Amino acid sequence: MTKIHYGHNGTACPISKHLFAQCVANNIVENLGPSYMGGTACISGYTPPQEDLIFPDGFIEFCIQKSGLDDAPIGIEFGTTTKEGRILTCDFDYVVWHDSGRSPIAGRIVAANFDEAWRIVCLTSKLLQLQDFAIGYGA
Repeated sequence: MTKIHYGHNGTACPISKHLFAQCVANNIVENLGPSYMGGTACISGYTPPQEDLIFPDGFIEFCIQKSGLDDAPIGIEFGTTTKEGRILTCDFDYVVWHDSGRSPIAGRIVAANFDEAWRIVCLTSKLLQLQDFAIGYGA
């Protein structure tokens, strides 16, 4: 039996795109700036928000925290498809997120699946050199 691990070259999942996840992580870090380096993260999974007839598979809230700074809650929806079955993805929209008062839903990140969403969390955490994590599910 061979174990498959996340690595620089990607994942065994044929749908996930490492380059997309890396671009989203880079965008998050560039927009938050270096002040969140070395902070902490609270990661939670929720029933996804639903719009019209779109029903995503799930939603991750990735809240980056640093003493003396406002929390930075980043939402990542995953598993959203069009009526025709096309998988949707969308990069982080910092302007809308910031102008909304930092609502995790407003960042508009959409990953192909959980694998890609979790990759965004891991890559962002690595780039920000986060030091501590809390993981939960729901409220």
